[in-house]
Amino acid sequence: MRPGVEPFWYFSCAEVSRALLLALQARAPSARFFTMRDGMDTICSRLVAALEVRTGSAVRAIERTGAQLRVDGEHFDEVVVATTASVARALVAAEDQPPALRALLATQRYVPNVHAVFRVPRASCPGESARFPCGPGTFPVAAIAFNSHKHQGTLPDADELVSVFLSAAESARLLHASPADVFARAWTLARELCPTLPTHATPFRCIARHEAIPVHEVGRYRLASDALRLQRGPLVFAGDFLATATVEGALRSGQRAAETLLRSA
Repeated sequence: MRPGVEPFWYFSCAEVSRALLLALQARAPSARFFTMRDGMDTICSRLVAALEVRTGSAVRAIERTGAQLRVDGEHFDEVVVATTASVARALVAAEDQPPALRALLATQRYVPNVHAVFRVPRASCPGESARFPCGPGTFPVAAIAFNSHKHQGTLPDADELVSVFLSAAESARLLHASPADVFARAWTLARELCPTLPTHATPFRCIARHEAIPVHEVGRYRLASDALRLQRGPLVFAGDFLATATVEGALRSGQRAAETLLRSA
């Protein structure tokens, strides 16, 4: 089961809720994976295309003022808090929330992830879409992905983009390292897993996330289900910790938050 869990979520199979394991087993034989050429946020951009969207303004607190909620000086009738559990907890510290939701926000754990992307000649790649480590023991690399198809028209046909996703433990060690150190370490590890890769690669992008993936450990699904069932407007929550650590899970939690507000209205 490890190749079906650890390369995608970065946490160990030993930490996984039985519910996640059973869901993966049930869906694995017919599973199909899709990606958007311009990135998964294409879906989100389409969903908000008809809305007024303002970014670049940090929200430090959400406070109740009478029947309304104040968000950094502006007042709103209803608010959806869509962020990680730790940030959500800080934003609504003074709010009275259902016990299940308070418990969920207070105890949610995350794993970090660092991933480095390199540009190499396509002819030097093994001709597969991804490679995952298998077998006993722990691994510093969670997965290697070959994904120039996501950059059609912006990348020469002769080049390939190689993404090296580091495991949670390795990511934690490199979270605050310089990009140069991350690139050097990641490519060394990548060549250990895939020795046919070229000796030298051109750094393309480095991404480090402190709270990359919520850990779906034992008891989380029941707690999340209770939190979703009990939450009420005018302040509701969305985020992948309320569903599953995928784009689809995060979007579904947003739909449920909107449905909750519509019902209360």
